Amino acid sequence: MEIKHEKLGLSYELPDLRQRDVEEYFSTLRLLKEGGINARHYGEEIAIFAKSLPKLDGERFGLVLREFTGSLRAEQKRDTNLSSPENWGMILRAAAQCGWVGDMTEEFIADMSPGSVKWLAGEIDNYIAKSLDVPGE
Repeated sequence: MEIKHEKLGLSYELPDLRQRDVEEYFSTLRLLKEGGINARHYGEEIAIFAKSLPKLDGERFGLVLREFTGSLRAEQKRDTNLSSPENWGMILRAAAQCGWVGDMTEEFIADMSPGSVKWLAGEIDNYIAKSLDVPGE
């Protein structure tokens, strides 16, 4: 399906959606919104944290590690109340990461006008909603 906005100069061909596509999109969107723990970032943080600790036995280190992981997750979840413009950006970033909008990058999205992001995010939302319609009803 093609979506086009002549005044904004935007035109994209969205893929035919299958269940796996919709699940991948929502999984990606959830990770973006919740600040899902990035394995590389987590590993770097653990390395820094571990260097600051005195030598611990395995059991005590496991307890400290669980506490650290819990505090990191809590910190990331604290910022889940997004403004509308932030939410539109997340919708567009998730669609881009799933390959729905060509080769659109994070940097390209950041440089778009807020109105363009709002329009395109709305089109993606509508497109997903249409894919959930039962055929023939």
